[in-house]
Amino acid sequence: MFISFLTAFLFAFQVPSAHAQSDDLGVWPSDMVEIISIADGSHYTPYISSVVPQCSVGKAIAKSAPQTRAPVSTGFIPVVLEVADEKLPPKERETIVVIPGMFSLNIDSQGRQFRDIGTRNDYNTIVFPNPWSTQFVENAGIELGSPIREAEAIYEAIQYLISSLVIKGQSNGKVRLLGVSYGAFNAAIISHLDQESEHPLIVDTTLISPPIQLGQSMQKIDLALTETADSFGPKSIAMQAFHLMRICRAKDSVKHEDLARGLFSWGGFQPFLVSALKIKRMLPSDLKEKDVTFKSILDRNPQLRDSFFGDEGRLNFWLSKSSQDSHPIRILLSRDDVINNGIVPELAGDVALLNYGGHFGFQFEPWFETLMDNSF
Repeated sequence: MFISFLTAFLFAFQVPSAHAQSDDLGVWPSDMVEIISIADGSHYTPYISSVVPQCSVGKAIAKSAPQTRAPVSTGFIPVVLEVADEKLPPKERETIVVIPGMFSLNIDSQGRQFRDIGTRNDYNTIVFPNPWSTQFVENAGIELGSPIREAEAIYEAIQYLISSLVIKGQSNGKVRLLGVSYGAFNAAIISHLDQESEHPLIVDTTLISPPIQLGQSMQKIDLALTETADSFGPKSIAMQAFHLMRICRAKDSVKHEDLARGLFSWGGFQPFLVSALKIKRMLPSDLKEKDVTFKSILDRNPQLRDSFFGDEGRLNFWLSKSSQDSHPIRILLSRDDVINNGIVPELAGDVALLNYGGHFGFQFEPWFETLMDNSF
């Protein structure tokens, strides 16, 4: 996402001990009520919350990491695989598998954050690129915008990677799956695929800031694009960074909410959608790049529209297919998440609902890091 570029620009101008792996699979820690109370104690407006993580320059900037190719039937998926204490004699560990948010590379801040969490808690960690990222689109050989095919490819790659780690004596074959945003939706589908498998790997799944209904989430992003097109629209990286600095200096200023909305949509989604479409040669010849939205693509591809707006585009459709007894799922999301409609339906799983937080706007909050450490 735009994290990498903007925070790198800002960075250029800006001068725990491990514990045993959790037995409480698929449930949030017992102090979750207290944690939510802390999280709701201070908050920003929804879009400002959603871009605030970019203010944590040192944490948000992308950093290179060794790439491993995971072969799949249609190509390969580049992943970052980090084995805990790789220099020591092999030890069979559980593995955290991470699928970050839409357009995120495997080296972006989300993957990097969860790699750090996994390492300090004695896990192996595998970070995938998001299926809409250039890394995935260029190499996986999957049609753009097919959540089921994306999940099947990622699950195939997980099976290969875990098998390789087991052979080396570095894995006990157990996976703890974690997804963020669109990656959380992918994770929900993968959970179902794993339950259908003769040799299941996944012991629990964690979904963070998932879209409740994919089609409606895309409509929300499109609405932000169209309503901020005149005031924000396409901006250079330098100009986006300038606007981000304004927001970072006055996070609680309501007057910056529209600016944050433009930055969220035009900086975090639109240019990366264009890049993915170019790779797949799906960019309509009758559209200027600045006019590209999710709707403009879905209108030209009815099969994609059916996928996103039908049952397969509903999170609960996939959650209801997973048995909470054999494959527990826990979910963390906020009521004011800007990709959802403010109404959170009853979801299957152990749900922790924040009143405030925007769309994964709590990424670098201390309470979130503590929660993740206590959850793995």
